[in-house]
Amino acid sequence: MKETSIEWADSTINFFMGCTKVSEGCKNCYMYRLMPRFGKDPFKLNRMNFDNIEKNLTKWSPRTIFVNSMSDTFHEDISINDIWTMFRIMGFHQKHTFIVLTKRITRARLLVWANDISIPDNVWLGTSVESQKYVSRIDELKQIKAKTKFVSFEPLLGKIYYDLTGINWAIVGGESDPNPRIIQHEWIDSIYHKCKELGIPFFFKQYGGSKKCNCHNAWGCRVYRGQLWDELPIKKVIAN
Repeated sequence: MKETSIEWADSTINFFMGCTKVSEGCKNCYMYRLMPRFGKDPFKLNRMNFDNIEKNLTKWSPRTIFVNSMSDTFHEDISINDIWTMFRIMGFHQKHTFIVLTKRITRARLLVWANDISIPDNVWLGTSVESQKYVSRIDELKQIKAKTKFVSFEPLLGKIYYDLTGINWAIVGGESDPNPRIIQHEWIDSIYHKCKELGIPFFFKQYGGSKKCNCHNAWGCRVYRGQLWDELPIKKVIAN
């Protein structure tokens, strides 16, 4: 069932492919390396076949799915109608859990409020925060009505001070790239301790780097504090 190397998902679906950079965390995004291999311009947004996606979702067994791993669900060039349709499709396929991660959380908040877009309970909505400079994204996320809200601190580029009350999950990871920006252990510790204090599930994805480890085939290794941290929010299980 696991069709992706992303540690916290079983599969990916892409309603759109291609994106544009909005902050420092985007600098070495894997999408810009992968798209040219398919003969695609990574800076050009391409709409995929929604009907084919629905067919896959129907035939697949229940799984956790990362949505738009090669784009951003709330990219400014994606229409309100397409965003509404994506959430309608996800809400219809209740047997799956969908993970939606965006750096454009301000647009997400405004569209949800203005267009009455509801976030289905089987959709986990999150935002990326790479440094203290972007903690305001967490404020925006907290204002959206969603059952499960999470923050991805990846690539983590500095120490972050922030109250995570109201957040249901935290992912932490370093950058994987031929020339990665190196994560510091104390940056991870800061988020880890806050999660333990508040009872927030903590998922450590990787230290990052240019090489994979032998123990878990992860970039820079996944072992933190002597163990793996694969904590997840509790999700409702729906029969196939």
